[in-house]
Amino acid sequence: MSFIPSSKSGIIAVPAELRDSLSCLDIVWSDMFERGEINPEEARQHQADFLKGAPPKWLNFHTSVNSPLVERDGFNDLIKLIEKRKGKRSLITDVSLRYQSGSGGSTLAMQVLWRFRKDLRCARVIDSDLDTKKLSKQVVDLFLLSNEEQNRKTVLLLLDTKEKINDLPVKNVLWEDLIDEIHKRGINTYTPAVIILNCIPTDFTLTDTMILPPKLSEGEITKIKEKLLQQIRLQRKGHWKVTKINLLHHKDSRDQH
Repeated sequence: MSFIPSSKSGIIAVPAELRDSLSCLDIVWSDMFERGEINPEEARQHQADFLKGAPPKWLNFHTSVNSPLVERDGFNDLIKLIEKRKGKRSLITDVSLRYQSGSGGSTLAMQVLWRFRKDLRCARVIDSDLDTKKLSKQVVDLFLLSNEEQNRKTVLLLLDTKEKINDLPVKNVLWEDLIDEIHKRGINTYTPAVIILNCIPTDFTLTDTMILPPKLSEGEITKIKEKLLQQIRLQRKGHWKVTKINLLHHKDSRDQH
């Protein structure tokens, strides 16, 4: 039997039928590796493979069989951002993490999910044959658990891909499908149903230029700057550093008539 956080304190069992239906999701169960025996040889092999560069598995984060992983640069920043999003009054919200491929961004994101596994319903999107409508249905199923309102709990969803659907980022398409699924089921919630931890492999340069679209208000420009600074704060503690940022207005700016 598998368990996830309940809307009240503690954890709640997931019905086997529901668990088996969540084929698009790699779920971090609240009690993962806490019930039953762990093969120490298997744990050592996973750890050895990870240290040689293999993608991490959830067992790598379990400290009773492995030495605690070093908290990677940006870890505490992501924790704080997600804590803030938990109380946001919206159906869906997100936290973005851009990282240089090979710098450990995926490991950092998984480490964050592991940290929240007893507080939020944490799951990683399985990329193969991504169907956002099917995925959104399963994410909402995980949020609801049953038809009882007291069993609802925010899903922290790790999306780690640079793929696009019809030239749109996967997150944008998934966001719309999640909204549609939530409305279809008549769900009302004062806290997010889903927090998307959106990881985007990116090739950083030492000088970044952002061209702002025309006719932005001062408030909109401030929001863009804040989001950009958030990205740089996460980035500059890691492998790459931005040394210069240019914010340029599109030639058709709001100052022109």
